[in-house]
Amino acid sequence: MESTKGTAPLLSCMWLLVAALFFLCIAPRAYPQAIIIDHQCADLSQVPAQYINDAREQFRIGYGHTSHGSQITTGMELINRFPYYYNWDGSGGALSYQEDVSTDIGGDWAARTRALLDTPGNNRNVIIWSWCGQVSESAEEAINAYLSAMDGLERDYPGVRFVYMTGHLDGSGENGNLNVRNNQIRAYCIANNKVLFDFADIESHNPDGNYFLNLGANDNCDYAGGNWATEWCAAHPGSELCAECDCAHSQPLNCNLKGRAFWWMMARLAGWQGSSARPTPTPPLPVTPPITLHTNKTAFSTSDTIVITADVRATANFTPYIRIALPGGSYLYLISGGRLIQGSAGFGVPFIEGYFTLGTDITGYQIARITFSGRAPGSYALQGALVGPGGIIGGIHETTLTVGE
Repeated sequence: MESTKGTAPLLSCMWLLVAALFFLCIAPRAYPQAIIIDHQCADLSQVPAQYINDAREQFRIGYGHTSHGSQITTGMELINRFPYYYNWDGSGGALSYQEDVSTDIGGDWAARTRALLDTPGNNRNVIIWSWCGQVSESAEEAINAYLSAMDGLERDYPGVRFVYMTGHLDGSGENGNLNVRNNQIRAYCIANNKVLFDFADIESHNPDGNYFLNLGANDNCDYAGGNWATEWCAAHPGSELCAECDCAHSQPLNCNLKGRAFWWMMARLAGWQGSSARPTPTPPLPVTPPITLHTNKTAFSTSDTIVITADVRATANFTPYIRIALPGGSYLYLISGGRLIQGSAGFGVPFIEGYFTLGTDITGYQIARITFSGRAPGSYALQGALVGPGGIIGGIHETTLTVGE
């Protein structure tokens, strides 16, 4: 009879190995540090060709977007030749790159992603979704919902790489709601070692690294003083970065930069550690809305009176807006005197007309007394913002109203 001495420890080690392998198979994919693709990631001469070749072999892309998101594809088309070539099915050694151009993160993107990945025979292993203009008017809670949905997909599909994205510029500058919410996305991705294609950061710099967000740059590369893309191309005639193309909502240079940044990202996903000259990203400093709304209760009946008060920080040159988000995407805008006016997305109906400057902070200022009579029970979002000439200042504050029978 063979001796069983030492069998128990061996079996124990085998079970530990099996458990470790099981954990690796089900755990959400994480990286030693975040992969941030920004304006410093467009010089493909720094990227070793082997990692581009590895990316074409390893990855099969599923990319959902509408017009703004097409800027990446347009830029890729301009260099669609070895080694940066792609097609639908990956034939001929190309990167397999498939697009859904019917919706973006403002639509049913998460459900579509699950349906795609659950389809028998699906082979997509990199999923990317872009925004249209939704980030500009999103409150913190809406961005948290996006981040949570992405994280849930990563946990449920650990064999797939998911790429986060910021929203395109809108001219509102460093203190605008767009930048506040983009910084929220950036901070989350850096803290949780995610992959981020920083769409907005690429639009904020020219190829020399000059910065234009503080000058109100928008998605067309306009800023207070000119257009950084057309100016750079005029100063660099013949540059490949200025190759002509139909760049949706923007200038050819912007698309050229984004198409190259995409391939830099693919090399990073394939294992390249990045340029040694590129600094480790640090989380942006948080910016909070200058207005905070309060209510006398958090849960109401349709017959209760809701008292809305506000704390407002000292702010110059603003117009106040207060609204209630209704199911289905419509809004009730509150105007001075307590009236509610039906409206749509966009802060188009101010609480008080005109621009104001508040020299000192105020707290507990009573905005209005309202009721929800005639409204269906449910949860409603009460939102407030101060809007300056360049857009929303410091973000949108949001609090939840729960209305019962």
